[in-house]
Amino acid sequence: MNKPIQNEQEYHAALERLELIFDAVPGSEESIELEQLSKAVEAYENIHYPIVQPEENKH
Repeated sequence: MNKPIQNEQEYHAALERLELIFDAVPGSEESIELEQLSKAVEAYENIHYPIVQPEENKH
């Protein structure tokens, strides 16, 4: 997979695929897929599930 994740269905499918190939042998086709898919998931999550840093307590 070398394209952006477009919707929740693709996102959940990508997460399921990541679980299957998580222990891919370095240098294998699956390890390349793992890296590409991880980047696509991260990009999707940054847009749709951003982590907001808490504000510092200002006393």
